[in-house]
Amino acid sequence: MNSTPDGQNTSRPNSSTPSNSSSDPTAPFVAPTPAALALDCPDGDGQIISDLYIPTGRTFRYQVTCGKDCQVKNIFPIWAYSLDMCMQACANMNAYNATDLACGAVAFRADMANVTSLGGNCFLKTGCDSVSQNADVAHAVLLSF
Repeated sequence: MNSTPDGQNTSRPNSSTPSNSSSDPTAPFVAPTPAALALDCPDGDGQIISDLYIPTGRTFRYQVTCGKDCQVKNIFPIWAYSLDMCMQACANMNAYNATDLACGAVAFRADMANVTSLGGNCFLKTGCDSVSQNADVAHAVLLSF
């Protein structure tokens, strides 16, 4: 309890305790830790995903591979909560990118607790020339956009 200048008591949440329920719409969301996200593997292995990309009206198609990571230099890492969100970030980059650099593949890691030092868990890549085994990763190669 805190006292206001007029002597009334007010209740404030303890600022050292994370909370997801707040009346402040600008308060950051605090994710539970460690966070392990859903990854549709091995069921999604080899699946071709076609999805309408709303901003442009074009359809993008990716082929998913589970348990392998593309061995191509990352364009940059981002945080995503699903493989689908990761693929949409790749499509976004291609739709709105003003450079010659294009996203041709993504690698998604569902275990967010072990990627903080990597700067993200979704890695946008220029393509996928070779792969390495990695049970914690699913990658998706852009087939068409």
